[in-house]
Amino acid sequence: MSLRNLTPHDFALYDGDNAVLEVPRSGLVCRIGEVYTRRSTLDISGVTAPVGDIVQNTTSSNVPDTSGGIIPSAHLTDLAGNYVTAFPDPEPDVLLLVSRLSAMTLTDRVDVVFPADEVRDGGRIVGCRTLGRIVVLPQED
Repeated sequence: MSLRNLTPHDFALYDGDNAVLEVPRSGLVCRIGEVYTRRSTLDISGVTAPVGDIVQNTTSSNVPDTSGGIIPSAHLTDLAGNYVTAFPDPEPDVLLLVSRLSAMTLTDRVDVVFPADEVRDGGRIVGCRTLGRIVVLPQED
């Protein structure tokens, strides 16, 4: 089994305080795609704050036309599904290391992991002690 790093940072897997596996960035970075659909402002304590509604969708070619759509006003940031950019097809015996946010979008892929129990250097994640996997439990009827 190998680990391909799809984050913009070099990465290390730790055992306690010791790095036991170093995985350099691959050059391919997995990102969540988004489209601004509407901009408005809010008055917060006398300051005008811009608010943008962000739509995320299942594929980059399937971004909805929201010009006539209704976006719930209860949310400042509206998320309607997700799409991921720069993401390879599955390969045998290869795990793909992505950000936690990307992993939360790619729940249908069993080859996706993210840094859990992070190791930080000055606040920046440099590695982890555990590789996390997002598991979606079936919804009860």
